[in-house]
Amino acid sequence: MRKTAVKKTVSLQPDVWEYVSSQAKDNASAFINEALRDYRRRQLHKSMIQGYKAMASDAQLAEDLALWDTTLMDGLSDEDHPSR
Repeated sequence: MRKTAVKKTVSLQPDVWEYVSSQAKDNASAFINEALRDYRRRQLHKSMIQGYKAMASDAQLAEDLALWDTTLMDGLSDEDHPSR
């Protein structure tokens, strides 16, 4: 389902508008929307990397995960493993 566009007025510096105009062809709104979506994706990616780094440096979490890795395979033979 596509949401209806929200119309707002924003102010752009002349050099920014020149760039948008030169890149956007006939649809500055679509260009700005895509640029902001790309920025949002990059911010999410950056946040995820920071979270993964924090998890990787957590010694207690690593110990707990290692324990679960061992526990989950406990008692299963190669024939019982679903990927084999």
